[in-house]
Amino acid sequence: MLKGWSAAAVAAALIVGPVAPATATGSVVDRATPPPVLSAVDLGPIVQNPHVLFRDGLESTEFHGASVWTFGDTGLNAPNAEGSNWDDNSLAYTTDLDGADGLTLPHDAPESAQGVPGEYLPFTRAEQAFNAAHSGSGGDCRVKPCGEQIALWNGPEVADPAEDRILFFYYELERGAPGQQGWKSIGEGIATWTPGHPVERPIESPGAKVPTLMFGPDAINFSNAALAVGDMMYAYGCTGVAVACDLARVPLADALDHADWRYYTADGTWSPDVADAVPVVHGGSAGSSVYWVPYLHEYQEVYMPPLSNEIVERVAPEPWGPWSAATEVMQTLPPAAGDVDYAGMAHPEFAQNDGRIQYVAYYHPLGPFSGEDRWVQITFGNPGSR
Repeated sequence: MLKGWSAAAVAAALIVGPVAPATATGSVVDRATPPPVLSAVDLGPIVQNPHVLFRDGLESTEFHGASVWTFGDTGLNAPNAEGSNWDDNSLAYTTDLDGADGLTLPHDAPESAQGVPGEYLPFTRAEQAFNAAHSGSGGDCRVKPCGEQIALWNGPEVADPAEDRILFFYYELERGAPGQQGWKSIGEGIATWTPGHPVERPIESPGAKVPTLMFGPDAINFSNAALAVGDMMYAYGCTGVAVACDLARVPLADALDHADWRYYTADGTWSPDVADAVPVVHGGSAGSSVYWVPYLHEYQEVYMPPLSNEIVERVAPEPWGPWSAATEVMQTLPPAAGDVDYAGMAHPEFAQNDGRIQYVAYYHPLGPFSGEDRWVQITFGNPGSR
């Protein structure tokens, strides 16, 4: 099963924005609605590795002058290095940050000797043993049910320049064989990557059943959106079909220490107890993007409400709000019959004119196990000109 809208509604799947400035300079524009959309130009599907049949997830951040993208379920037309035609997650990047003439992602990491993308998130030995025991089909596996597997889906990315690393949120689940419907949540963690080293999944909950995870299966997973503001990381955790999102923050350098996380409360303070958190904004189907826009002197959120083929925006002076009402950015292309577009979010590392021009990507289903990632240029008007 592709990680569709239900992944956001049931498992609060994911998003990200790039690093924003430490403080907002200039005056905040006081208005009830976001800036108007002057144009929305579909620039076509994102050009990717020829072995990729489809990819969803669509997270990115800028790091060392490149736009680094991660994806969830990735269908392949050739076997990867492990002999499978399926990746639960994959990674690609480009150093061309001019998105005006379309987007090509020419590099994949890792990839096989034949150039087929592999999974960038590593398994623990326990996870490898579980998957090996359940591998096979029919009666050809050591532990029933055959084909049951641990999988890792991508989440928001946050660049941490001071530590020279990317923080990769990820979602861990147990499901049937790749492509089958249904899964059980295991939890969420944050992986790290530093140039010259492999991606790592550090211990984040010592003594827990799965110590590499930050949040367990019954906790709010703060992975619908994440961004850095100066030396602080903010993360939005969303629940319910309406995807109402609480807000957490943690010093960027201490992001892997759960004890340092704090949660925004109804009285505008930050509590160490997640039970004190209150929703501050709505999130999107398979994630949202929240980022600083210089020309607005405000933060902007772009996302797709669940079960809609619509991309909307909100604005706020601070990551916790108060957020404006949602207004339409664009209608997406009609998906295959019985399906829905999802994972619509902005990728601000490509923004132009201080953020007046933004680039949005979304996943567009074309049929069973078939789809494309669309690339759209959005031009916004002057604040208050609606």
